[in-house]
Amino acid sequence: AGALQEEPLLTGGGTPDAVIPQTLSALYGIGSDRVAHGTQIAVFKLDPLNFAPDDLAKYIETFKLDTPPEVSVEGQNDASQCADTDVGKRSTCYEPNLDVQYALGVAQGANVTVFSTDFSSQTGHYLDFLVALSQMDDPPSVASISYAEPEAGLDEAMMIRFNEEAKKLGARGVSIIVASGDRGVLDKTPTTCAFTPLFPASSPYVTTVGGTLSPPEGGEVACTPHAGSIISTGGGFSERFAQPGWQNSSVAGYLDQFPEATGFNSTGRAYPDVSALANRYIVMIGGNLTIISGTSAATPAFAGMVALINDARKGQSLPPVGFLNPQLYQMGGHGFYDITQGENNCNMCPEVAEGLDHCMCCDKGVGFVAAGGWDPLTGLGSPQFQSLKGIFGVSTDGGAGGGMSWAVVAALVLGGLVLAGIVSFLVVRRARARARDAPGEGATLL
Repeated sequence: AGALQEEPLLTGGGTPDAVIPQTLSALYGIGSDRVAHGTQIAVFKLDPLNFAPDDLAKYIETFKLDTPPEVSVEGQNDASQCADTDVGKRSTCYEPNLDVQYALGVAQGANVTVFSTDFSSQTGHYLDFLVALSQMDDPPSVASISYAEPEAGLDEAMMIRFNEEAKKLGARGVSIIVASGDRGVLDKTPTTCAFTPLFPASSPYVTTVGGTLSPPEGGEVACTPHAGSIISTGGGFSERFAQPGWQNSSVAGYLDQFPEATGFNSTGRAYPDVSALANRYIVMIGGNLTIISGTSAATPAFAGMVALINDARKGQSLPPVGFLNPQLYQMGGHGFYDITQGENNCNMCPEVAEGLDHCMCCDKGVGFVAAGGWDPLTGLGSPQFQSLKGIFGVSTDGGAGGGMSWAVVAALVLGGLVLAGIVSFLVVRRARARARDAPGEGATLL
């Protein structure tokens, strides 16, 4: 299952607070969002699901984006399902369309390959994806995975082999970006409140992305029902894999603030590593616009940012960055906005608009709260893109750094855009005022 939840289709009345590619560019100060040196992105897709090139073309036209030179699918794909009047068939396109549209919405002009893997594979669909990449002479420098499952239900040998392949790919310059989940610390259908780590989010050799949302007063908070989202950003500690040395100090800083917290493996691989907006993304499905929330939206968006960094490095005759985490954690939060508000003790809650009493929320002892520094909701925080470029050896280009208002975003994209229900949502936020280098000011699926 993918890290998403659909909300109703847009209507003529409009919708507030939704995310489009220009939102991400303005919020995170991306600046130049064009791929100029042929950088490639690999997108993971499960076999029963489908991607629609026609929806991508309409999405690109709607939001005035650059047309990618190539988008291909390796394996099964039935794009006709995406325009079917039956919602069950159409829903098979939610995740793949979301992933491709926002990877390319952030990294415009990148080459994208969608890898379709068999859900019933005996060797494991996540592993099959990495093996396919490993067998390529020149694999894409970024791989995006918007899916996860409880560690306890997966074959341990498969997970170990996945980690081995991920480690080798990282050494070859491939950054593997994975969603943290949309159900807080819980399982898809929990019967009891218990910490349930997910894989491959818990792999020590991937970069895991949690979710945030931007409330009306500005800034960012963890994306949870407490903040009004239908999803609850995933995070926690692996029961299978030891905590890597590169995150020991950051995780200890969090645990020291909550010395009485129990019920989870505090010495396990902790996730997520980073975060990005995960609430109310506009996606083209069957020729129509819909809203989808999930860390599976934040994941391809962050993957697109990594692709932009790799492309800039390529333009400076530098290799791709590969496995990100050791360097990210070494910087101690530099390059990120620290998110310090939120708690993920609730499951996904489509009924959140009716109040938290309609959601499954556990007692405070089962779940985590956001805090200064790394935390198991939003990781190190959300990206200060220009700072991240500098961390990875790329000269910055004076991006907005998060200071541009959403009203200005509207001005960038509304010229000639006539679509019922989309004009009004772009001008509902006030500017987010925060300094580029003040990470302490800022505050998914199954």
